[in-house]
Amino acid sequence: MDSVHLALLLSRAAVTQEADSARPWAPVVPSRPRHGPYARRTRRALASALHRVADAVTPTPARDICSPAH
Repeated sequence: MDSVHLALLLSRAAVTQEADSARPWAPVVPSRPRHGPYARRTRRALASALHRVADAVTPTPARDICSPAH
């Protein structure tokens, strides 16, 4: 029950801020420059590193160790 009251209190401030941002005298915030192509490389490098770590950490199933080769 407290979460509803808290949400209403917090949402009022957010709605007021959004409404004031549409006013003609609202400050203009300059847009931030987008990141270069290095973000894609970083994401790809992180994904491949996580795959390597997962392969290294994954335990070998016990049935493969104990069962004879067919």
